[in-house]
Amino acid sequence: MAKKELGDSFHVKVTCAHLEIQDDADLDRFAKLGVIANFTPWWHSDDPAVSAVWLGEERSRKMFRCKTLWDSGALVTWSSDNIVFEDFTTWNPYLGMEVGMTRWITDKTRVPEFDIVSKVFPPEQERMSIEEMILGYTINGAKQLGIEDKKGSITVGKDADFLVFDKDLLTAEPEGFSYNKPEEVYFCGKNVMSDKKREFKDLVRLESYETLNSEITGEYDKTLAVKCVNGTFVGTEEHGVASWLGIPYAKAPVGERRFKAPEYVDASDRVFEAKYYGKGAFGSLGYADCVQRQESEDCLYLNVWLNTDDKTEKKPVMVWIHGGAYVVGSGSQASYSGANFVQAQSDIIMVNLNYRLNMYGFMDFSSVPGGENFKTAPCNGLLDQAMALRWVHENIAAFGGDPDNVTIFGQSAGGGSVSILPVLKEANRYFQKVIAQSGSTTLAFPVDCESAQGKTKALLEYTGCKTMDDIMALSEEELYKAYVEAVGKYTSCPYYGTEVLPEAPIELYKKGYAKHIAIMAGSTADEARLFMGEDAGLNLEEQKLFAQRAVGDAAKYLKEEDKKYYEEFWRVCRTQEPGLIETEFINELMFRVPMLQQLDAQSAFNKTFCYYWAYPGSNPDVGAAHSVELLFVFNLRGIGTNSPFNGTNIPDEMFKTVQQMWTNFARCGNPSTDKVEWKAYTAKDPNVLVIAGPDDMHNERGLLADQYKAVTPLLGYYQFMDKYFTPHYLMDIIAARNKK
Repeated sequence: MAKKELGDSFHVKVTCAHLEIQDDADLDRFAKLGVIANFTPWWHSDDPAVSAVWLGEERSRKMFRCKTLWDSGALVTWSSDNIVFEDFTTWNPYLGMEVGMTRWITDKTRVPEFDIVSKVFPPEQERMSIEEMILGYTINGAKQLGIEDKKGSITVGKDADFLVFDKDLLTAEPEGFSYNKPEEVYFCGKNVMSDKKREFKDLVRLESYETLNSEITGEYDKTLAVKCVNGTFVGTEEHGVASWLGIPYAKAPVGERRFKAPEYVDASDRVFEAKYYGKGAFGSLGYADCVQRQESEDCLYLNVWLNTDDKTEKKPVMVWIHGGAYVVGSGSQASYSGANFVQAQSDIIMVNLNYRLNMYGFMDFSSVPGGENFKTAPCNGLLDQAMALRWVHENIAAFGGDPDNVTIFGQSAGGGSVSILPVLKEANRYFQKVIAQSGSTTLAFPVDCESAQGKTKALLEYTGCKTMDDIMALSEEELYKAYVEAVGKYTSCPYYGTEVLPEAPIELYKKGYAKHIAIMAGSTADEARLFMGEDAGLNLEEQKLFAQRAVGDAAKYLKEEDKKYYEEFWRVCRTQEPGLIETEFINELMFRVPMLQQLDAQSAFNKTFCYYWAYPGSNPDVGAAHSVELLFVFNLRGIGTNSPFNGTNIPDEMFKTVQQMWTNFARCGNPSTDKVEWKAYTAKDPNVLVIAGPDDMHNERGLLADQYKAVTPLLGYYQFMDKYFTPHYLMDIIAARNKK
């Protein structure tokens, strides 16, 4: 079935509830329209005698004439009025259910349960035709599904995409009535309902190991074997979730391939285990929850998770790119496991991946003799990600995924990556949607900046190397020691003004390089507190001191003509407390404002959505810090009460709603749910969804607009602020604390 996007024509085959058949012509009109009749005897009883009391014997008799409808060719299912409305999500298969009755019962009396129904059916109309009734249900159902109904875009017919059926009712002529839910419900190829859902089980594993996958030469479980271009990979399954871990997506970047662009895997007919995560990049162990404890230059592996209970064809695919300042992290982090995620969102396939970090993935050798042969080195980490996306595009169909419905999502440096990949020609053909969490295009620096050139100089001085041949001759251990002892003190990120990124990514957005991609992006209210309060353990008063020192030192270097913008920010800041003003300046300069600038540019070409995460964790000294939302996105219920970000502040409704919004965007490009209408963002109509709690998610237009206006002219100082947002302030503050 062809992929549908908002604004396309949707041919919807609807179920109709609360049908009151008033003449024999109604009995075959359903078949002519090609609709499914969801036949309702009465919403209180399946007993014809009871129904007759309410409707009269003649009407009751006609409503129970199911065989006439069946013989007419209409596809018949049965009403399930006893199902509680809360059981349904945005993908409510009963389009008309709980929307309102579409006929008058007696004497023009009607019960408009929802206002939209009264708008569709004017009260002066005594009796609707079946066609009008179908239209009413279709429009209301489309709204529940988040489909924008442009004039004439929604029709009903025999070639419709929407189908509801109950296996038991279709395999034999029905006898009597059933109040059972349908076993399978499809919308645009998605199985949106199943009675086979399991109880939740925490599948995130924290136990670490150094074991690696091996080739299989004997018998293996063919039910979990997937043939890919580079071999057959045999996964594992637990509680209805199958995983394939440690699949190589590129040749190992070792030997002559060190510091070179990744090379695609070779075709193979061999069979391999996919039970263990592959080796992480050097730096991956910077996070304690990395399960795979081996690090290596040979690190280009990805992982796949899917729900085996869900038989949806061509599942949407979500590819996670981890953060970690481009220097730490990996796909083996327990926090980024897809197991709990696909357990809850059963029609989604999730993928995550490793990529080269720090100097291995982001290094400029243009000043080194022989460096002309390593022109991609400043952005090799991005090219790794692009290669992984190529592998997904060419192989994910074998897992049941839709290669033409891929969403990339990431946070922090991962948010920067997924913001830059849309303007990268090597990558942007392989995905259609982006979710950027607390990261933007400013996480790419000019190649002539201090960090880029400082890294190269530090490597040469520490190792004594003079040429690229010397560097390539270093052993893996010698190179890593140089990173730890010298190169690692510099910031790492992709660099522009290079072969891979010829210009700043934001300029490429303005030129329409990403015009075919929809983007959802956001930031948290207290981003900077992670780095001051959580990682460093500073209390709120110490955080204020940190921010005052960092921003105060950096502000001294503002150009004279720019000082007025900084002063204006102080005037309009949402808080007027010293220390918190500087903290908010860091939040704005390094996170929210560059993200909005990116959406401003992209909204001229495609749909964009923006969020502002204000829901805090339970630690008041941290608030809604950087990374606070990850717990909810990845359904990390099992470790929630141990999370330093959230503690016990983890209501069930937050998990459900956040995951539904993220995955709805992946499914169809609209993150709205049945309970939350998320308005699109544009430069002229800057709607922002404020996520302030399970019962407080609302749109605000022009959120903190004065702060945005004041900080935008200062974005050129982003890299400068990064230099001053450094640990030496922490050392001073902690030392002062210890003296007390």
